[in-house]
Amino acid sequence: MRTWQGVVLALVSLTLPGVARGDDPGDVNLTKVLKDLRAPEASVEARREAADKLLRLSSELFNIAGHLAEALSSDEDEIVRYRAARALRDLGPSAERAAVNLITALEKDKSDNVRAEVALSLAGVYYNLREPQFLRDKKQAAAALGAALSDKCQKVRVNAANALGSFGPDAKDVVPALVKALGEKDERRFPLSESGVAIRVDVTAANSLAKIGPAAKDAVPALLDLVRNGRDRYLRVYSVMALGDIGDSDGRVTRGLIAAAESEELLGPAVGALGKMGSGRAKEILPVLLRALKTSKDKENSDAIKAGAIRAIVQLGALSDETVPLIEKILRDPTSGLDTRDAAARALKKPVR
Repeated sequence: MRTWQGVVLALVSLTLPGVARGDDPGDVNLTKVLKDLRAPEASVEARREAADKLLRLSSELFNIAGHLAEALSSDEDEIVRYRAARALRDLGPSAERAAVNLITALEKDKSDNVRAEVALSLAGVYYNLREPQFLRDKKQAAAALGAALSDKCQKVRVNAANALGSFGPDAKDVVPALVKALGEKDERRFPLSESGVAIRVDVTAANSLAKIGPAAKDAVPALLDLVRNGRDRYLRVYSVMALGDIGDSDGRVTRGLIAAAESEELLGPAVGALGKMGSGRAKEILPVLLRALKTSKDKENSDAIKAGAIRAIVQLGALSDETVPLIEKILRDPTSGLDTRDAAARALKKPVR
């Protein structure tokens, strides 16, 4: 998320009401103002004046959101609407007043590109907006994104799936739509583009279920099935990680993750997820973690797997007379990987139970 100063710089070309006692924003050299504010050699008066200008300019963010919302809703040009949506995303929670416009655009804009950008804009608006007075609007936005998971455009669907993760537990009501999205078939194997942008709906949906956390518990049966039968490694791995963040209420998740750890390709993520199951599950999980510490056929990822097993032992409160000597031995072993030795050193500073 950009700082509000960065947002102001990005939007400086907009025509706004007077910012500093009638000054036109176009006359304000924001680069110089920010430099004056941060420069220790600037005079006190210069720093005060810079702070005052930014204060007055920041107060216009509310008006900026209104202008952008109007452009998004009424401008005939696709590029204008796209840029308005992008600017609202950068404004973040300051653009909450534009939520209705964004939801309408997500549902009705004729441009696939605009709808795709609007999905991310809703995530930007509500990501850090947790105040109770915004909860109803936030849930309406989540519902609109849930509906967008059925959009005819794949890019809109993947962005909607991605955006829902930003809503956390407030997206609970949309979990069934995300579960359905887990089944979307995609010819592409890798879940991210070369620039790191999510491009697969199924994997992105699993990732968002992880971010929703325990509130996504209704997705557990589908995720357990994907861990066993998912069409490729990426979907199975992300399903394992989602189960770790959702947690376990009745033992099903723990048993499923223990079974997943039998697969060499899932051992690493399963170990990490098992560490989140709580101390009450430590007894049944510990044998898996000890096995991961002692043997791993995955030479390429052995360091990460062993380090994850040590961290999981700590998370579960399972440092004991059985586990501490093994961790001490790993720390002394010069052939142990750096990540493993670092995890061991940190673990040995924790109290033994």
